[in-house]
Amino acid sequence: MTAELRPCRRSRLSERWLRFREQGPDSFRLADTWSGDRRVLSATLVSDCDRTAVEAAASGAASLSSVFSARQQAFLADCADVRADLDALTLLGPVRTVSWRDVRIDHHAVVLKYGSLRGYGSGNGYGRGSGALDWLEVSERVAPEGAEVVQASLTALLEERGLEPDLGPVATTRRVLETLARDA
Repeated sequence: MTAELRPCRRSRLSERWLRFREQGPDSFRLADTWSGDRRVLSATLVSDCDRTAVEAAASGAASLSSVFSARQQAFLADCADVRADLDALTLLGPVRTVSWRDVRIDHHAVVLKYGSLRGYGSGNGYGRGSGALDWLEVSERVAPEGAEVVQASLTALLEERGLEPDLGPVATTRRVLETLARDA
């Protein structure tokens, strides 16, 4: 289960979270997320959770808050700009993704992530609308120093290979959520 604040205001992160890295099933990451000229700070606390608990929450047999660890709930309470009432959330999805790590594209070591909402809402019990949306995310983790050069190099390399990066004003995550919410 992932609890992510994006964008995150660094001023909302106390020393407790800035020092935290990994404890038991929980791990924290703070990163600048870039897409084109959009740069936002994201803070993510991931926790291993029991698949049975997730299925119970998805079916309505358990509360959504039950799948978030106590540490994730504390993270959201401490760092989010607004109070996160996890039990008031609407469950959307599924979002099908597959990832390939450590893929080499020339001198770049990237992660490829393919996602699809194809078939979402087509009589499969997941919604009512057309929901067709496919995307390929190409990402590379680099140190902040020189990141602009790496980004420009990767963008040029993808364009040479016939892939046109979507550098529009709406992030993929937002497009996916808007599609799911519209069709819910």
